[in-house]
Amino acid sequence: MDATEQEIFTIINNHRQQNGLPLLQPSVNLAYVAHTHAIDVIENDPDVNGGNMHSWSNKGKWKPVRYTPDHAQAQLMWSKPSEISNYKFNGFEISFGY
Repeated sequence: MDATEQEIFTIINNHRQQNGLPLLQPSVNLAYVAHTHAIDVIENDPDVNGGNMHSWSNKGKWKPVRYTPDHAQAQLMWSKPSEISNYKFNGFEISFGY
């Protein structure tokens, strides 16, 4: 993680600690997936044609996803960590406008 990502991770863990929740452990694989998706969203605008920010473009070494309100392609988004990294479990995204 770069310095900004580490700062965000620390803020999240501080919030979790204040609320009696266990601290999260960093994951190089999940950080890579998140960073890759952020770049894809910014550079390739995959959320066109009815998709949203959980969408992935067709401009990378991954299966594209047009994530729509009916969640028809949810599994493609959930499996993205195992598709593009060594993380072997489902992942879930949290996105907020850009």
